[in-house]
Amino acid sequence: EEEGKDGASDKTASSSAKSTPTKASKAKDSASSATEERDDPNESAAHGNNPDANPSGDDNHANNPDTGTDTATDDHSNNPDTAAGGTPNTQQTKAASSESEDDDKEVAGKDGAADKSTAKKERKAKKSHSKMAAVVKHAGLAEMTGNDDNVVADDAIVKAAAAAKPAAGAEPLVVNFGVYCRKIIDINLHDHTFTADLVITLRWTDETAYAKAGSYGRDEAVSKGVKLPDVVITNREMNKYDVISSHVRIDNKGTLNVEQVDRVQVVILSDFNMKAFPFDKQILEIKLASKTHMVDGVRLKATNRSFFGVKEDNLLEGTSYVGEAGGTPNWTVAVSNETDAGLTKSRAVFRLEVFHESQSAFRELFGPTGWLVTTSYMALFLPSQMTYAMPRVASTLIPLLAAITWISRSDEKNLESSWGAVFHEVVLEHLALTPLATLLFESTNIAWQNEELAQSLMGQFRLIYPIVFLCVMIWCLIFVNGESNKFCSYSVRFLYAALSLILIINMYLKNSALQKEKDGEGDKEEGEGETEAQDVPLASAAPRASVTTAAPKSAAAPASAADDEF
Repeated sequence: EEEGKDGASDKTASSSAKSTPTKASKAKDSASSATEERDDPNESAAHGNNPDANPSGDDNHANNPDTGTDTATDDHSNNPDTAAGGTPNTQQTKAASSESEDDDKEVAGKDGAADKSTAKKERKAKKSHSKMAAVVKHAGLAEMTGNDDNVVADDAIVKAAAAAKPAAGAEPLVVNFGVYCRKIIDINLHDHTFTADLVITLRWTDETAYAKAGSYGRDEAVSKGVKLPDVVITNREMNKYDVISSHVRIDNKGTLNVEQVDRVQVVILSDFNMKAFPFDKQILEIKLASKTHMVDGVRLKATNRSFFGVKEDNLLEGTSYVGEAGGTPNWTVAVSNETDAGLTKSRAVFRLEVFHESQSAFRELFGPTGWLVTTSYMALFLPSQMTYAMPRVASTLIPLLAAITWISRSDEKNLESSWGAVFHEVVLEHLALTPLATLLFESTNIAWQNEELAQSLMGQFRLIYPIVFLCVMIWCLIFVNGESNKFCSYSVRFLYAALSLILIINMYLKNSALQKEKDGEGDKEEGEGETEAQDVPLASAAPRASVTTAAPKSAAAPASAADDEF
């Protein structure tokens, strides 16, 4: 019962606080009539007509002076007549009781509507939170967990997700870019890389950044909420991308109001064409794309020519490469959408065209080759005496071994498919001819004991050696563009193999012919000597011995004559 009474009291207080304008007007009329009957103004103020005298504003039922009773509620205590114990008006009391019951019903209905409204708001909040969680999960961001205090943090996550991923159907952010090459530090043909010092300029429109006008570093701009397109060089080598400086400038005037300028030093991967090396032309490619956005988020555009270019002074110094005709390298730029499986990017390519320096080619190839071939050729002019056999062999083998060492340590050792590799092969094969000619000379002079034939073979080889070298060099220069390296290589191999075979067969045939001629003349002389011995009468053993010993001397004369005739 006590709880019920307390509840009724609360409802009564609530109903008196939320009374309708009709009830208020009735109370005002009742208060007016009471004021007319009583002359004391303080009494009227005590009944609630004066807002300063009744700040609570709850004494709506105490305005009738005849209704002051001891059974009245606390709201009636401001009436001095009621507190004094006046006689209550029964009809007015019933009317007040009826009005109180109507107020209770009205309050109950309002409370039910308030409960429904609160439940509806809670369902909306839960639905909104689930949507935020879905957006956060889709953006790949970490969802914050906890109580309702994290709602603000969840809103921040949603904003970050919206910044990272454009809304569906929204236009991509158009970024005007530029690449300025300050220096090509190194070109590494073996690793297919080059090192560059670049200035990358990005300019785009961001209406949300107008209020953040000013100049910032990259990190400071990100901390202020400036959305950056994250455009980087994509064909760089891993962990070799150094940002020297990064500057973001926001202007509240014009259409392209955000500009980012980065200076970077980077090692870039490039697919070099080595077929014509060292007379090659290379295209140095610098590829750019957004690191975090697809083509529907960021689209690159090249419209401002002042953003592009190369530094004319000392751009390629120390790289053995120059621009066309020794001047500034030509550059081009292209933008396209590139799709690889599910990866679709707006990609830009900045290309530099460079040429291998001709002086470097002569210095690296033709200079050492000339010295080695000349040294090997001079060994053919050493005297033919036996005492010069070892110096002659050493003088021909040393240039060959030096060439092998030079080629194995040179910059072209790993460029098997290049024209320079074909040229090195030609040099080695030509230098190998000199030891072969020396061996043929020594074999003829020592094994066959035919010094005159050996001298004749050496004289022929002295004439053939430089002619063959010049012809082979001209043949190789015809294919200097590198498109027919295999044909050039196989043709030169066939030439030297055929020449070596011709030299060996020629030496063998001539030595064999001379040996047969000597053997035939020796048999003929022996037959003539036997005929003469039959015609001579028997004599002592001494004269016969003299005839026998004289036969070799007579046989030596025709052999000498045959040598002179050859």
